[in-house]
Amino acid sequence: MPGNRRYKLPTEERLTRSAIHYLERYASSSANLRKVLERKIIKACMAHDRDPAEFLR
Repeated sequence: MPGNRRYKLPTEERLTRSAIHYLERYASSSANLRKVLERKIIKACMAHDRDPAEFLR
């Protein structure tokens, strides 16, 4: 169930692997890929009560 999903804090390595996996599945612009990764960061930070600004650049 999506509500029970455990999010891991985003590291550079995890985000790189996520980006590669996403691009293997979908044709995407760099702007769209950035939005996808930003959403991933925000969800993980909300689950860990962290500030997304720590991870967004």
